[in-house]
Parts: sequence; structure tokens; C-alpha cells
Amino acid sequence: MRTTMKEVLNLPVFSGARLVAGEQGVNRDVSNVYFMEVPDIYDYIDRQGILLSTLFPIADNPDLIEELIPKLVNKEMAGLAVKPARYLDDIPEILIHEAQKHEFPLIALPVDANLSELSNGILELLLDKNTTALKFRNTLHEQMMAQLAEGAGLGELIETLAGMMNRPAVLLNHRLEVLGRAQYEQTEVIKPDDFAVFFEKTCLSPQQLAKVMLKVDGESFGIDAFHYQPIHVGEECLGYLLLERQGAEETEDLRVALEQTALLMASVFQREKAVERQEQNYLDSFIRDVLNEQLSSQDEVIQKAKVFKWDLAFPMIVMNIDFFIDDPRQKREWIQAFIESGTVEQQVNRYLQTGTNSIKLIYMDDSMYVFLNVPFERRAEQRLKAMSSDLLNTIFHQCRTGIGISSTAETIERLPEAYREARQTVKITKKIEQRSFASFFKDLGVFELFDHVADQTVLAEFKERKIGAVLAYDEKKEMELFQTLEAYIACNLNSRQTAKELFVHYNTLRNRLVKLRELGVELDSGFDIMEVALACRIHMLRS
Repeated sequence: MRTTMKEVLNLPVFSGARLVAGEQGVNRDVSNVYFMEVPDIYDYIDRQGILLSTLFPIADNPDLIEELIPKLVNKEMAGLAVKPARYLDDIPEILIHEAQKHEFPLIALPVDANLSELSNGILELLLDKNTTALKFRNTLHEQMMAQLAEGAGLGELIETLAGMMNRPAVLLNHRLEVLGRAQYEQTEVIKPDDFAVFFEKTCLSPQQLAKVMLKVDGESFGIDAFHYQPIHVGEECLGYLLLERQGAEETEDLRVALEQTALLMASVFQREKAVERQEQNYLDSFIRDVLNEQLSSQDEVIQKAKVFKWDLAFPMIVMNIDFFIDDPRQKREWIQAFIESGTVEQQVNRYLQTGTNSIKLIYMDDSMYVFLNVPFERRAEQRLKAMSSDLLNTIFHQCRTGIGISSTAETIERLPEAYREARQTVKITKKIEQRSFASFFKDLGVFELFDHVADQTVLAEFKERKIGAVLAYDEKKEMELFQTLEAYIACNLNSRQTAKELFVHYNTLRNRLVKLRELGVELDSGFDIMEVALACRIHMLRS
């Protein structure tokens, strides 16, 4: 249990002592006591100790007296108590000056002080404090261990902590989401918009947490209104334990309670995470069986899904969400973080309003897949587009991400095909789009056909015949003829509209069209246009 210089000075054996300098340091911690018997004492002392001395070993050396307190400060000592008169008439002024400068407690002892009695008094105080702390630690530990033996979770532990400390407590996970509270009716964490903690591995410092507000029962407070204890295993942050401050000083019981509770909560966190991951593995296996058509009865699938708290229903769509990250380990960690957080389900439900139990995420084939019920309504596609855009701009904004959305699976028999559609959509669109994207399978059009061509050299040769000369000319002259050709076809061969789309003068466009004809591009018939358009699509897919 913590002991300070102020408590030492209040001991009966120090009744005749005077604090002559360094009063600002009276809250320094004390954990030991030393005697100065040799001039070079510094190798024999340690931090948080009180040095008792007559200064006899250095009384005749002003230089050693001057450097004494700075060296004690460097050793992180707690204070210096000097008994003058026998070897010094009074405490040297330089000692008082240095003690005041470093806010280091300097105590003048009475001439009849017995250094051994002073030492014994300090050691008895430390022993009593440590015995009290040990008893409190054991009581708290035994009570919480008894709860854990009965299967208690995080909620019961935080209730016990709040009860023993007689003050409100809050438990947050590593994403600063409220997991539990005691003696508060309502709690909410308020974070700045740019405050990203989703992928943090280590616990945040108090300085970082200073940006966060906690709203409790209608009032907002900074984190500094709470005693703060991170919960972690090694370098991995699991959460944060907060106890409301109710006084200026932090008691040793409070510190012990926070540390002990955090230690036990870490084991509960790990236990619950292990259970969640096992349940996720069972869910993954269940969905794999459905996609591999090992469970063909729709009624059977719907009933088994209830085991995973999944209100599975049809029609359904499948979304493939893929992070384009080179490091496979980091990618897996990202996917796992999103699956465990429930963030995607909340965002999807916000737009589709089907309930989070109608949405399931799994990790499969090095990607994340979302299975969700969709209602029969005209606005479903519009909501899916808005939802996907929001996902890309908010929680998926940290890396290039692709979202592929299948067509609707009306029955269980169509679900494996919907899964393949979602995966195919990402695979193909990734080759065309350089940024993050959200694409529907139905919009792939001719690109899907290209991907099914077994001999891709056939496509390359067709492209070379139709627009190879244009691409070669662009590479040599940087004329942007391919871009012009694409825009011309997209504008239905309307020259004026094309010039407007490209932000070029009409005559500039006419000159480019003439050059395209010189390079062998024929757009005289519908079939010509179709073939050139196909060649352009092939180039986009293969470039």
C-alpha cells in the first residue's frame, strides 16, 4: 500500500522534526529507509527511500554536500533527514537551496533524535500498510474468484468492484464501446469524428483518451473524471476499466482494486473471446455446408440457423467484401476485427432495417462475406447502394476495398450461385477500378463473358486487331485517342456531346476522329461499333 513522505512526517517518532525545504515533494512515495555511513552512498540506495544521516561522511567536503541532493533526486529518492549539531552546527544553506530547487523534502531532526528509532518507525509503517493492502487484495481476489468459479461474466465483476469501492464503475472494450456499468443508469462514449481506434492493438494513453468524453446519466465528463486502468494481455489491449473519482487523492486500496479486477477481467475477456470464435467457426462450417449443397432442405437450413441466432429468410443476397492488402496476416486480422465488432451489421441494419439477427458475416476464401435478408421492394437496390457507399467512406476508408453484391437468391437452391456472383463481381471489377468500389453482379454485363473465356489469348488478339494501332499510337504520341474513342461510343457517336464530356474544342475532337479512322477504327455500322466497343471493354479488363 502506498506510503508518502507526508505520512512519515506525521509519525510520533518524527514529532520534533522540521520540514525545512522541498514541501512540494511531501507526496513522494516511500518504500525503504537508508543510513549514510560512507561518502559514496549512491550505489547502496534505491528509489523511494528516505536517507537518514548526520552528514558525518561528507561534513568537511563542501563539494560533496552540494551534489548530495541532486544525486538523490537522480536516484528517485523520497527525502533526506539530517541530524545536525554533532558534526555540523546547522543544515548547510546549499542543501536547503538544492532541496527547494528540486522540490525534494529536507528534514531537520532534533539533536536528541535516535536514527535507529526513526528507521524502525518508518519500517513499521511500511509493514502495516503492506499487510493491510495484502488483506484487501486477498479479500477482493477471493470474492471475484468465487464469482468466476460460478461462471460470472464481466458484468458481475464490475458490480463487485463498484460495491467494494462504493463508487460507480464503467467497463469499455478496446474500441471504447460500453460493455458494462455499475451504479449508473446510462453511459455513452462520445468520440471525435477523426478518432480511430478500430485497429489499435495497444491500449491508448491517458493523453489519447483525453479526447474522449463519457456521458453518464445525462452529464458529460472527460476521462480525467475517472481513475483509468487498461486491461491487456501482453501488448494486446482488451479494454479499459474506469472508476469515478471522488477525491483528490488516489488511495492504495483503489489502485489495488483496479489492478486486481483488470487482471481477472483479462482472463474473462480471453475466455469469452475463445467462445465467440468457436461459435464463429461453427457458423462458418454451417454456411460452407449450405454453399456446398450438403444441406438442401430450405426449412432445415432455416431451423439450424436459429442455433446461431440467425433469423435466416429468403429472398437473400450475398456481399463479398475484400480488402486489397498485400500482407495476408494483416488482412485476416482486419476481417476478424470487423466480424467481432458487429459494426458492419449495425451499418447494414441502419439502411435495410431488417434487424441485426438477419445479417451474418463469415471469413471464407480469404475474404469477408455478408449474408443478409432483403425485402421485396423497389428501393432495396437504392438502399444497398447507399449502404455500400457509406461503408466505403467510413469504416472501410483505411485501404482500397471492393464490395461485390449478388443478384437476389429467392430460395436456398440459388444461394451457392449468389455467393459465386458476389465473388465474381469483386474479381472482375478489381481489374477495372483502381479505387474502392461497390458493384452489382447484374451490372457486369459483357465483362462477365470475358472472364469465362478459357483461352484469354483470343481476347488479346481480337483487341489487337480492332484497336491495337490506337493504343500503340497513344503510347508513342500521348494523344488520348483511346479515351476519345471510349467517350465517343458512350455518347452514341454524338460529336458535340463527346467534345463537351472531354472538355476539348469541337475541332480538336474532329481531328482525333479523323486520326482514329486513319488507324483503322471503323464505326460505320452497328456491328462495327459493337466490335470496337467489345475491344475497348477487353482492354479495360486486361490493362
